[in-house]
Amino acid sequence: MSHEENNKLRVPPPLDNFMFAAGFQNREAAPSAMSLINAVLENTGRPLLKGIDQLTCEQVLLGESRKLRGCRLDLGVSEDNSHYNLEVQLSSLQHMADRMVFNSNRMLSVNTSSGTRYENLPHITVISLLNFHYRHNHPDFHQPFGLFYEKDPERVTNTFDYHIIEIPKFRKIKPDLSKALHRWLFYLDSGYQNPDSPIVREVFQMDQGLYQFAQQYQRNINDPETLNAYYGYLMECMDEKERIDTAKAEGEAKGRTEGRAEGRAEGRAEGEAAKVMAIATNMLELNLPIDIIISATGLTREEILLMTK
Repeated sequence: MSHEENNKLRVPPPLDNFMFAAGFQNREAAPSAMSLINAVLENTGRPLLKGIDQLTCEQVLLGESRKLRGCRLDLGVSEDNSHYNLEVQLSSLQHMADRMVFNSNRMLSVNTSSGTRYENLPHITVISLLNFHYRHNHPDFHQPFGLFYEKDPERVTNTFDYHIIEIPKFRKIKPDLSKALHRWLFYLDSGYQNPDSPIVREVFQMDQGLYQFAQQYQRNINDPETLNAYYGYLMECMDEKERIDTAKAEGEAKGRTEGRAEGRAEGRAEGEAAKVMAIATNMLELNLPIDIIISATGLTREEILLMTK
């Protein structure tokens, strides 16, 4: 392995599920979380956050395998009764929009007490930061959506807002660093590789919350305990992939073996059936009684009568 490849291995990117979660693990990360959410809300007409009362960041594990699937950041603001969910997804998911709607209902249920009036329901915003193409025919990397009536643009409800952000599409454009979301995506995708470059320093001067996140990221990638945990996570992912690949290969081999055996059995059965039908045909041509044919061949009366038509 070359020195360059080894260096890439030692420095996991900030968008990696593990490292992104590590960047928001304490209360001190609230300014960074608020900066990132406001970057998404910028120019959408929604009010920007002025403070955060609740902040949790958790890793999203996949089923019984406990494989790390993504990272989920939940924020709450009591001033306007709003809640925000930001999820990083590196692996392609076909039904991402459905997952987002499910998350919004989860947050609504968790943050609504019994007896709450409908007009007092919390406002829920769900954001999915995707490192894969989701809507291939849509040119924009940032795609806000809501719940609208089918035949007109009027909203059904203002309770829910959703944002899909596709990083591969962002890579194809020139970042406009006057926009907060462009600054965040630029740093998360590539800027982190050269934190001392003039352009990254300029980005940090424009966004203190992003700068704080970058500082925490640098601390994490230089912390032996965090890196050991990260490599343990990588090993679990590789072991899980090996188990899946092995099980798939064994299943395919078993399927081929069983398929050949089943094919031979079906062939024998079809041959026996054809033989019985030939015997029954000959007996009918000899004008033998149906009861004798039934006894000799095992066919039913209905089957034999069908042969006479």
